[in-house]
Amino acid sequence: MGRRISATYLSLLLVVLIPGAARLASQPPAAMVRYSLRLVDLTVVADSTYGLQLLVVPASKTVAEGTEGTLVWLRFDPDSVLDWLNAAAAILRTAVPGGPADAIQWSPALRPLTGPGGFLLGRHRSKGRLGKEHWLAIADSAPGWQAELAAQEADSVLHLLLALAPQARIDTSASVARDRRQVDRPVTVVRQSRPPSRGLRSRVAVQYVVGSDGRVEPTSFTVLLAASPRLAAEAWEVVRESRFEPAQKTGQPVRQLVQQVIGRP
Repeated sequence: MGRRISATYLSLLLVVLIPGAARLASQPPAAMVRYSLRLVDLTVVADSTYGLQLLVVPASKTVAEGTEGTLVWLRFDPDSVLDWLNAAAAILRTAVPGGPADAIQWSPALRPLTGPGGFLLGRHRSKGRLGKEHWLAIADSAPGWQAELAAQEADSVLHLLLALAPQARIDTSASVARDRRQVDRPVTVVRQSRPPSRGLRSRVAVQYVVGSDGRVEPTSFTVLLAASPRLAAEAWEVVRESRFEPAQKTGQPVRQLVQQVIGRP
């Protein structure tokens, strides 16, 4: 894509990934990083067709009663991510005049392609001056579930976005399967079994294409988040045996990208 991050951003974000980050594995047409932090586990996917995706769930050791269904799944235009990184860095170089003396000064939000949610980047203000510490808020909606990452963890996630966004793009050619926002009537599940529920860690986030004939295209099936290979295999069996009504556009059946969490809702 040839996009560059300005010197402004590089001066703001000089960081090395913290120990324990998953190694970046290039898997054409996507690069994927699974990353566990203190409060959340996340997966960042740079796809050559559907852009940059981020999936966030509470870390298993922090899950409280009533939060088992929490999952934030955001998809971004990679160019918008890079533009936001530059803009947020520029805004956070200096304290806003007249702002509170002690608070977090936030940037504008990075919004996903569809649905609510997004990112906010902030820096702590102390006695009216900006400190070195950064904050990153990841929200599903406002005022929905939100995770706030501070200091080194926030910088590490930003570094992942900086590294992966240039590897992602959105393919707008006619041969690419549409997503929900591009069809008149989305794919409908006619029949689908559900694997036994085993709690939060049994959930599997997958994406696949349902063709104009209502069948899943096997080579399109991708597991984005799963606790184990066994659960990923179970998810494929669920999808493979499912039956669908294809999406429609102007009265004609069309191919559509489907994103789904299989397991506990």
